[in-house]
Amino acid sequence: MSKTSLCFFTVKNIGLLSCNHYVFFCYIVDIMIDDSKIIEGCRSNRHKYQMALYDKYAPMLRGICLRYVKNGADADDLLQEGFIKILKNISNYVETGSFKAWLKRIMINQAINFCKQKKLLKYTDLCENFDFDTEDANDDYDNRKVENRIIEANLSPQQILSLINELPDGYRMVINLYVIDGFSHKEIAEQLNISVNTSKSQLSRARKTLLDKTNELIIKNKVSYEQEYK
Repeated sequence: MSKTSLCFFTVKNIGLLSCNHYVFFCYIVDIMIDDSKIIEGCRSNRHKYQMALYDKYAPMLRGICLRYVKNGADADDLLQEGFIKILKNISNYVETGSFKAWLKRIMINQAINFCKQKKLLKYTDLCENFDFDTEDANDDYDNRKVENRIIEANLSPQQILSLINELPDGYRMVINLYVIDGFSHKEIAEQLNISVNTSKSQLSRARKTLLDKTNELIIKNKVSYEQEYK
């Protein structure tokens, strides 16, 4: 679903505007109301600007939620909790930094807390023969290996999200934080109350699982292609 479709869906279902006002509303949200005005309006508790903030950034932030929790209902709950947190803390935002990055960081932290509260985080024990030095040295190579396999499999964004959501909870959390959201293993360890080595092992296993699942899809697609054209 495109950003415009999501904006229309939100407006239509909360009953704020009729369909005839859709184009005008999107024009106001996306073009005329810049972030500085939205921030100022939200700090003054003005509903118009709170809604502008929601409709401008909810699609992006809900995408983050869907990476950290497995279903749409939990993602919606997480999004709502995250926006409440954003509005409560927007006065603390320092405008010299990226507003989008600040929003993402709050939503990620909220996702971590949400998973902790729901007791969704479980971590697989370390293997005795796990080589942390080799894992560190191969970090960039392993990332590229997974990326290349995903490209080879020609997966859609929805298929990639489905693969990530099929990972065990600990794997999914760490690969989201490390690979996608740019946290270090030290930061992950502090956020999740685990050791740095546990973070590294979860990442390694998550990559291996994604590679295995992607290879299965590549083989399946190849067999289907051969059967169709033989």
